Amino acid sequence: MPGDADDVILTHVHSDHTGWNTMPSSSGWVARFANARYHLHDADVAWMRGFLDEEDVREFAEAIAPLESAGQLDTSIADHELSPGVSLLHAPGHTPGHRCVLLDTGGERVLFVGDLLHFTFQLNDPDFRSSGDDDPEQGSRTRAAWLDRAESEGLTVATAHVPPSPIGRIVREGGQRLLRPR
Repeated sequence: MPGDADDVILTHVHSDHTGWNTMPSSSGWVARFANARYHLHDADVAWMRGFLDEEDVREFAEAIAPLESAGQLDTSIADHELSPGVSLLHAPGHTPGHRCVLLDTGGERVLFVGDLLHFTFQLNDPDFRSSGDDDPEQGSRTRAAWLDRAESEGLTVATAHVPPSPIGRIVREGGQRLLRPR
């Protein structure tokens, strides 16, 4: 049930990752999960406040500002463990406050990469810029570092946009990185 959610993690502020945060009500936009704390890096909130495009301003007013007004928005910037086994990790470039989420179940570690990856070929060409990267150079450096870490630590990687298998482990085959489905 929506009222049972304690925490909502937003990897970044693009509308395909925030559009469900709120819903219209007779009193304006309200949090979809009324009892939850929403977690979004402050760098993204500050970045979004600087937008001048009408669509971006509207998106902030509908998807982020109501959470802030209700006291439900946590904009902490430090990497930290949100709850046992769930860590928020800054991974800037796609947006200034983009984050990855590391879930450690004790038996498996899953890295939810948000928009760190958009294309399978970025596994072998992390310098290829993703659409919408605010800072493409930083995005490439961040992507390369996280891919190296995921590979070396044997992390399961969960992506938002990589077809056809968005969840898998990075393996090497013929000198190339592949995302082997789980």
